[in-house]
Amino acid sequence: MIDAELLSVPLPSAPAGEAYTPAVEAEIGGVRSLMVVDTGATETLLARPLAERLGVALAPAPDGRDHAGRGVPTWTAGGTLALRVAGGEVGLAAAAVVDLPAALRKKGIGGILSPQTLAGSAELGLDFVGRRLRAGPGAALRPTGSVERVEVTLARVRLPGDDAALLVFAARLPRGGDIAVMINTGAWEAELAPGGQSVAETGGTGRGGEGRGGEGLSGKGLSGARVRGARVRARTLRIDDIVVPLPEVLLRAQHADLGGQIGMQVLRHT
Repeated sequence: MIDAELLSVPLPSAPAGEAYTPAVEAEIGGVRSLMVVDTGATETLLARPLAERLGVALAPAPDGRDHAGRGVPTWTAGGTLALRVAGGEVGLAAAAVVDLPAALRKKGIGGILSPQTLAGSAELGLDFVGRRLRAGPGAALRPTGSVERVEVTLARVRLPGDDAALLVFAARLPRGGDIAVMINTGAWEAELAPGGQSVAETGGTGRGGEGRGGEGLSGKGLSGARVRGARVRARTLRIDDIVVPLPEVLLRAQHADLGGQIGMQVLRHT
C-alpha cells in the first residue's frame, strides 16, 4: 500500500509561479530521489544519470515519444530495481531509462512515475486538492475538510495498437455528446481533438471566429516540448452534474482516438 504526499515541482515551460507538476519522494535501488507523477506516461522511467549511478547495465531500446510526439532515445536497465514510495515497494524489471530535460534534472528529478502502472490491477487514488497519491488495495481517497472539489471515477483504457493504460473519465461538452478525457499530470494545458464534437463546443478550429491565429506552437508540456495546435477561447466540460471551466483550449489531432486531455492548468483547481 502506498500513501504519499504529492509535492509541487514548477513546470519548466509554464509561466513562472503559475504551474506545477506533482512529484513524490522515492528511493530507487537505495538512492533517494524525486519522481514526477505523470499520468500521461505509459511506463515508469528513470533518468540516465540515476541509472548510471546505480551501476546498472544499459541496453538500447526503441525510442519513446514525448508530449509533442517526437522520438526520445531510450535504454533498458538490466535486472530488477526496487522502487519505494511512502513505505510501499514495487520491482522495476527491465526499467526504461531516458535523458530527462536539464530543467527537470536541476530540480532533483530522478525519473517519471506512471501511477497507473504502479497500481497495476489494484486501486489508485489521486487527490490534487489534498495532495495525496494512494495505490494498492483499498486506495480510494475520501474527501477531507471543507474544500469543494470535483471527484470522478477514473478508468484505465488502452488505445488501438498500444498496450499502455491511460487514465480517462467521461465528460460531456455543452453542445455535444460524451467524450473520453485523459488526465495528464505531465501536461499544463487543456487539449481537445479538432473536428466533430470538440469543434461544436469551441466554436471553431482557431482560424477565425472564437479561435485565434490558426495553428501555433505551445511549450506547455512537462518537458517543455513545443507542440502544434490551434487555440480557441475558454469553454467548459460537464462531469456528472458539475461544470468544470476550461481555460484557453488547444486543439490537437493527436487526441483523435480520445476526446482530449486536461493538464495541471485545470487539475490544480479541482
